[in-house]
Amino acid sequence: MQSNFIVVGQMRSGSSYLCSSLSSHPDITCHLELLHRKNYNGELSGVYKYLADSVFSAKTKFRGFKLLSHQMWGHNTVGCYILKSLISSFECKVIHIVRRNHLESYVSNLLAKKSNIWNVFDKERVDNHFVMYTPDIIEKYNQKINIKKHEYDLYCRRALKSEQFIDQLYPNNFKILYEEMPDKIQDVLKYLGAESVQLYSGTVKLRNKCLAELIENYDEVLNWSDCGHF
Repeated sequence: MQSNFIVVGQMRSGSSYLCSSLSSHPDITCHLELLHRKNYNGELSGVYKYLADSVFSAKTKFRGFKLLSHQMWGHNTVGCYILKSLISSFECKVIHIVRRNHLESYVSNLLAKKSNIWNVFDKERVDNHFVMYTPDIIEKYNQKINIKKHEYDLYCRRALKSEQFIDQLYPNNFKILYEEMPDKIQDVLKYLGAESVQLYSGTVKLRNKCLAELIENYDEVLNWSDCGHF
């Protein structure tokens, strides 16, 4: 009997690492972002075609994909509709990945936007949605950034509200923290009912500099630590 699951998380929370790790399991097929522009052009028909042709056509025992929390913001969003309908129709389990360190997540988000480099793999992975590793990619990614307090505060508030929203939408989700990986990924296998095996992600760690080297106004940012976002 086949089982379905959905990985839900905020951007830059480690969801691609988790999905590609799960997909290295011989009994698991885990696709990346369902609502990526190549699958979704504003019409649900494209999403359901991708689900039918790629996700649920897999012969493995466990089949899943990823939804990002900003795609589900509010009960009327496409992502929220898909999540609720799939959970009820296909009895999908939900794996909720959370990154507690908001500053690390926010910096990662800024670096990805500035460089337009989001995920890099050392070899071809799930969905052919990847960038192959080359030394110049790391240099391009690690650029200086400046953080504006009001934008960072907004990011933190949205991250907290997003986590609460998903917990309310599906209170029985299995939550794993970015900071707990890779050690706790075996607990995800247990939650799914999959055999415990050694997993391999293939994702390349992009950031090779500490925050103090990357953030131009780092000393100023340190003064915001009383906000509780670190």
